[in-house]
Amino acid sequence: MVQLARKSDFPFRIKQDTEEWCIPATIEAVTKYSVGRDVPQRWIWERWDAACKVLGIKPNTIWFGAIKKLVLDCEKEFSWTEAKAETSLPDFDAVCATIRDSLTRDVPPIISTPVIQNRKHTGFWHMLCVVAYDNNSLEMHDPDPNMPPNSRWYATAQLEFDLALAKSKATHLLLLNRRT
Repeated sequence: MVQLARKSDFPFRIKQDTEEWCIPATIEAVTKYSVGRDVPQRWIWERWDAACKVLGIKPNTIWFGAIKKLVLDCEKEFSWTEAKAETSLPDFDAVCATIRDSLTRDVPPIISTPVIQNRKHTGFWHMLCVVAYDNNSLEMHDPDPNMPPNSRWYATAQLEFDLALAKSKATHLLLLNRRT
């Protein structure tokens, strides 16, 4: 088992304020865990929304590469991190290796998971933050306000199955690496 060095300090009580804010909520939680700073998800969303208006894109199309470029790389509140959006890993084994490596470095990886209903992908994705990993499962922080304010386990076989339903071999990750 590989887990965050201070897993018991992870802010599991941070929940997304609206349905669309799972990325800002997980960024808020990772920032709080990593450097002890409060950077509220509302503030993150407002920066994202402002950047979207300038570029003429819809804010509900939020994804890791764009929020990295338009918010994390630009705002002084994130000067502590060298964010990396992993959006082209070749397969599920590469995803698991990246998660394992991140946790070993005490970096909580944020991952995208397909939303599945009635054994079909809805076309939507939900972001979760991994706090521990063994070969069979991931312990996750789920920012969904309808979920309990603690971690839950997600079997790696189930995630791989869900990804197949979404016609994907690998999921995307957002890593907020500390600057050295």
